Amino acid sequence: MSGDNGISRVDGVLDILGILWNPGVEAMRVQKELNVRSLGDTVAAAERAGYEVCYEELPDKVSGFAAVIEGKPHIVLNRAKPRHHMHYTVSHELGHHVLQHLNPAQSPIPSAFVPTEALQEYQAHMFAAMWVLFAPDSNQEKDAVERENPEQTMVVAGALFGSLAVIVFTILAHVASLLFRKSHTKPEKSR
Repeated sequence: MSGDNGISRVDGVLDILGILWNPGVEAMRVQKELNVRSLGDTVAAAERAGYEVCYEELPDKVSGFAAVIEGKPHIVLNRAKPRHHMHYTVSHELGHHVLQHLNPAQSPIPSAFVPTEALQEYQAHMFAAMWVLFAPDSNQEKDAVERENPEQTMVVAGALFGSLAVIVFTILAHVASLLFRKSHTKPEKSR
């Protein structure tokens, strides 16, 4: 079952689900690889991995950004933001680095999809949301991060809703194709 462009229905569904969830899987992999012991350990873990983490005065609307400066990956954080806000921001910006958003030629996004700024922001939010969710901190610490960063809950809810929509649409399309095939098949005449 493949479409006109050679992509099977299953491959298309897997690509979409991968776009929704792979950033979160990457966050859990990196968190384990860096041996992150708490949300407060995220900056130190990033620095151990070779990232330069800087605190600068930035416009109020800017929480931080990711950049490569003179060949070295940087995470720049707004020093005016509260601690729990920064826990999320540092993992969000780390996500931009890990997901190759700063080097689109090496991006793990399937070639059938064009990486847009909105998609990259979604993926960095998913990376950060899963980073916080799976950090070995207490629920109280995670709740404080969530209060400072409500987008965390929205991105996970959006991914769940999107996944459900993709699966339901795929099932309905399959059922419709079966019904369409049945209605256009003529019964053989009996002798």
